[in-house]
Amino acid sequence: EKKHFLGENYLQDGPEGNDIRKTNVAQIRMAYRHETLCNELSFLVDAVKSVAVAEEALA
Repeated sequence: EKKHFLGENYLQDGPEGNDIRKTNVAQIRMAYRHETLCNELSFLVDAVKSVAVAEEALA
């Protein structure tokens, strides 16, 4: 089970879900990864929205 390898809180987002003793990933690195993921997802959502608006304007 994942809890055994990743820790009890592995389902929590970002550093809160990181157990450094089990993952060997520093909290600052986990925070950076989480922030980067959120920024990339936001970028994709904005891109999809702008395409939808452009297609709507052409229709």
